[in-house]
Amino acid sequence: MSEARTYLRGLSEEIVAAQKPLRILKAINWDPKVHERFFAAGARELPRVEYKPLGYDALAIAQTLHALRRRIRGKNPVEELLREKCDELSLIARMLGARGTRSFHTWSVRLFGQPRDRYLAHPNVDNLKVARLWAGRPPAQDEAPVFGSAHAVELVRDIVEQHLGRACKVRESPG
Repeated sequence: MSEARTYLRGLSEEIVAAQKPLRILKAINWDPKVHERFFAAGARELPRVEYKPLGYDALAIAQTLHALRRRIRGKNPVEELLREKCDELSLIARMLGARGTRSFHTWSVRLFGQPRDRYLAHPNVDNLKVARLWAGRPPAQDEAPVFGSAHAVELVRDIVEQHLGRACKVRESPG
């Protein structure tokens, strides 16, 4: 393996390892009892939510990703992508570390934008319009699962192996 390829693979593996605990939906999901109370009350007022501890230091992860970003020196597209990924994951870590505070919103907007932010290629479309479109549409017939997860693993494995060989492992996960 070439020195450049070893360098890029090493950086990629460090980024993957650093971001591993960052699970947005798991970190912000309400306890089922909160859901029940919220909807039983007609979903008119946001509930008080207490989040479980993350189980990791979000700021330390953000700092690790920032340090990784500083180590990426080149100007090629792969290194630009790795820098962007470090920035994105660092924002996610900071956002999750701010759960339950006003800062959560600030980090979320930096990461995802505002509901009324428009798409450059489609100036008449904004995030809220897309969300409403998806939320209001009936499910399509072809959205029902047509094969199981084991079959999906095989399909993804076939695609990945064409590009990466057997170096990348594709496996089924209950999570």
